Order: sequence, then structure tokens, then C-alpha cells
Amino acid sequence: MQGHRFRRLAAGGLKRSGSVGSIAAPGSRVPGGARLRKKTSVTGANLAAAAEAGAAGGGFAKTGRGSAARVSAKTASAAAAGVSAVRGKAVKIGAGKMGAVKNAASRVRAVRSGAGGTAAHARVRAGVMRTGIAKVAASRTAAFRAGVRGARSKSAKARNVKAGAVRTGAAGRAGKAGGALRTAARTQKAARLRQRPGPLLRSRRAVRGRRGALTPKISTAAYQAGWRAGLEDGARISIEQEPYQKKALNRHWMQHAQAKTFAGAPWGRFSEASKGYVHGFFRAKSQHAHDWVLLPTAKSVAAIVSVRNEESTIGPIMHQLNRLPFDEVYVIVNGSVDHSFQRVRERSHAVVLSFPEPLGHDVGRALGAKLASADILLFLDGDIMVTAEELLPFIGMIDQGLDVALNDITPYMHSFAKQDQVTHMKQFLNASLGRSDLGANSLTAVPHALSRKALDVLGIPALMVPPKAQALAVHHHLNIKASGSINVIRSNKRRTENTGRTNQVADLIIGDHVEALKLAGDLSGERLSFRDEMRKRTLAGGAG
Repeated sequence: MQGHRFRRLAAGGLKRSGSVGSIAAPGSRVPGGARLRKKTSVTGANLAAAAEAGAAGGGFAKTGRGSAARVSAKTASAAAAGVSAVRGKAVKIGAGKMGAVKNAASRVRAVRSGAGGTAAHARVRAGVMRTGIAKVAASRTAAFRAGVRGARSKSAKARNVKAGAVRTGAAGRAGKAGGALRTAARTQKAARLRQRPGPLLRSRRAVRGRRGALTPKISTAAYQAGWRAGLEDGARISIEQEPYQKKALNRHWMQHAQAKTFAGAPWGRFSEASKGYVHGFFRAKSQHAHDWVLLPTAKSVAAIVSVRNEESTIGPIMHQLNRLPFDEVYVIVNGSVDHSFQRVRERSHAVVLSFPEPLGHDVGRALGAKLASADILLFLDGDIMVTAEELLPFIGMIDQGLDVALNDITPYMHSFAKQDQVTHMKQFLNASLGRSDLGANSLTAVPHALSRKALDVLGIPALMVPPKAQALAVHHHLNIKASGSINVIRSNKRRTENTGRTNQVADLIIGDHVEALKLAGDLSGERLSFRDEMRKRTLAGGAG
């Protein structure tokens, strides 16, 4: 109950009022009518007396204010137990002086044993301390060493990071500098182009004369060269009185083309130069430039087209042929039930031969070749669309010395395992003739071109079976080579007779190659180009 104040005292309980050690405030009443005049210390006897008084007074105690409080039976029991404990303690103390002596002796012995234990404990603690100090020292040393290594690694990493940052910064600065230089170079180039008049400009400034000839919109070197040549010729030459102006302009162009070696591969360069020449020529005359494509030859050229039910494609084909200055154009319309004939008549001034019945493949070509008198003959079909620019290599290579200019279809073929029988026969014929370099290229495919010399050597009838004409050309040592390259495999028109793995057209072409092999065998021997030089047949009665 220490540490509290009490105002009322009841049996087994106290009202908190006083300081530590006080039981009630001065002037308060206790059981029996007694009044406390001063603070009374709390002792075991006082507590016992208070308990007894509370029990005799019916469990009530009066305070200085005259109020009363009921104490529960549980609290009274606790107080009674406390009194018993205090009395027992007093009896023990009063009656057991010998026990106190014995207790003192035991304390002495305990102190002595404790001293010994303390010494041992001190020694143990000293050992533990020494071990702990050693461990701490070792751990601190290891930590220090680890810290040194960590510091070193951090320093190295920091140096590497700094070096990387320096390099990155240098690279970034170099990149920025390079970008700035490139931007400056582009700016300077644009400024030069704005200041310098010429074909590179797309502006509308005049470059010569009062006629206001404008600069071209195409900036290739070949086009510029042709443009300048056209400007010169346009200023001094007139073709208005020529009956065939396109052919007359082609003659003037060939003088420049041969002098500047434009007539030759790459043919795209020649095409650009001829286009520039046409544009420059008419610009010098302040006239609209025609969409002409000039030929890479001064010789006469004939175009021969075989047509059968091609009203949807023959019109665009004739438009492309009209762009070229051909001397002769022959269109053989055979077996057509559509408007192919009318389309040809509407789109060109060609000589049109019309046959109501089908003539068969390649017969129309032979008829056109029979009518032509030109130095170079170009053969086409009415179902395969080609542009004027794509035809230039065939004509140009004949002008430069070829007798037979073939279409190179090798880049458009599948692998050998996926090729059809017709392709295999073409390759086999060329290999048998000793011209495996030709691959599957053949006179069967269009477009192709022949020289007048080749036509005279081969003859018109041979043209009706193209593989036979090719076998004859090889046998007579004509100059044969693949010139242009046009994908006619993809653009070939699909028909009932040429569709499927085995069809009429395939059988026809395979049969043509069999004829060609027979002819080659008759001319060169039954083994053709495959000589037998390992066996001595004469010893056994065989032919040599």
C-alpha cells in the first residue's frame, strides 16, 4: 500500500489520501471514536489493530467528514491474512535468535564460497575477455582489409566509370561534330546547286538563248550528256521537212552516241542518254518533247509480231513499238475471233496480215520475216507485254556483231528439280550442240532478234521450227548470245492448250527439239558434240 494517500480507513482497506508511510490525514476518525492527530507510520501492529478495530466496528470507519464506506468481505479476508503474516513474522524474529545466528554463519560461509567462486568467475571472465578481444581484433583486421579491398575496387570502378564517361562524351561530341559537318556539307551543296544553272536544277530558269530552254528534271550524267547534245542539234538542225522525223532524229543521235560510246552496255545508260537528247532537242525549239526512244543503230530495223486473239494486250504493245523508229512493222493476225485486227489498225500504221484460220506457232514469224527487208529483225508475240526500253539490247547487240540475240530467261527459272520437261529439253539440246553456256535460252522464247546474215544462212522455212533454226545457227558457227533479259515465263498468257504438266504446246515444243536433235545428228554425227575417244571400235569391226 506504500506510495499512496488514504482518507478513510475500513476493515482490511484504506482510502488514499496521505504520503508514503501514512495511513490517514490528521483529524480523521478511526474505529472507536479516536481521532488521529498526527501522521502514523504503517507497521504490522497498526495494520493488525486497524483490522481488529474494523472487524469490531462492523466493517465501517468514519472519516473527518463523517462519511462511511462499506468494505467487502474479500478485502477483510485479505487484511486478516496480512495480520496473520505479520504476527508470524514477529514470532519468528522474537523466538528465533539462534536461527539468526545460524543465518549469519551461513552467510559467512556463503561469502567465503562466493569469494572463491568470484575468483574463479573472474578468471573465466578474463579468459573470455581475452578471447573476445582477440576475436574482435581479428574481425576488425579482416574488416579493415576487406574495406581496403572494397575501397580499391570502388576506386578502380570509379576510374573506369570516369574513363567510360570521358570516352562516351568524346564519342558523343565527335558524333555531334560529324552531324554538324554533314549538315554543313548538305547546306553548302544546296547553295552551290542554287547558284549553278544546269541540268541538275529543277527550276524553270533558262540556260541558253532567248527561247528559254529549261533545265531537265532528270539528273543522271547520261541524261545530261544527251540533253546538251540535243540542245546543240536543236539549235542548228531542223527535221520538220523529213518524211519520217523519228528516223531522221535517230540518225543525228547516233552520231553523238557512237562518238560518246553510249551505244552499248549498260543499256539503261543509253536509254537515259537518248531520252535526254530528245527532250533537249525539242526544248531548244520550244516544242513539246515526244515520248520517243531512239534505237542504238543506224541500220534498218523491222519488228514482226504474231497475234492470235490478243485484243486486250496488242494495243499497249503497239504503243510501245510506236515509240521506236522502226523502218518496218509487220503484224500477222491469225485465227482470231476477237477484235485484234481492229486494235492493230487503230494503234499503228503497221502492215497487218490477217488469216481467218490459225497458222500455228512460229509460222506467222516466218511469214513476217519473208516480207521484211530490214537489216535487223526483231520478233515478238502479241500476248507478252514489253516496253520500248527493254527491246534496245536485242537490237543493239545485233548492231554490234551478233547474229542471233536470245532472251536470257535463266534468272527466272526454278531449280532443276522443279523445271518442266520443255526446259530440260532446251538445256539438253544446247548441251548436245556444245553450247551449254546458253542454258535454256532458245529461239522458242521471245523477244529475240536476227541479223540479215543469220536469216540468209538459216532460211525462212527453218524459222517455223525455232529449235531447228538454233541447231543450224550453231552448226554454221553464227554468233549466238543472250542479250536482253525479260521475264516471259511469268507474263506468258495462260491458255487451255498450254496449261498443265502435259499439254499440247509442251508436246509441240518437245517434238521441235527432237527434230533439232535429228538435224544436228545428220549434220554433225550421231553423237553430236559428245565424242568417243576412249574405245577402239575398229579392232572389233566397229566404225571409228
